[in-house]
Amino acid sequence: MNSIVDWVKAHNKAVVGFLTAGVAMYLQVMDHGVTSDEWWQVIVAALAGGGIVWVVPNLPKKSNPPVE
Repeated sequence: MNSIVDWVKAHNKAVVGFLTAGVAMYLQVMDHGVTSDEWWQVIVAALAGGGIVWVVPNLPKKSNPPVE
């Protein structure tokens, strides 16, 4: 269980990007039911949304040294 939680913490931006893109695409195509082609569009949008954010690592902000 801890390994799953640690993985999500390390990749939270990609998980949120995946879910946001997938849900947004699903909401766009769900007006009269979702066809198989539209499911593929939802999947591709979710993977693209997660993949784009996955590239940027989650790093803590570096503090700048004080200027004297």
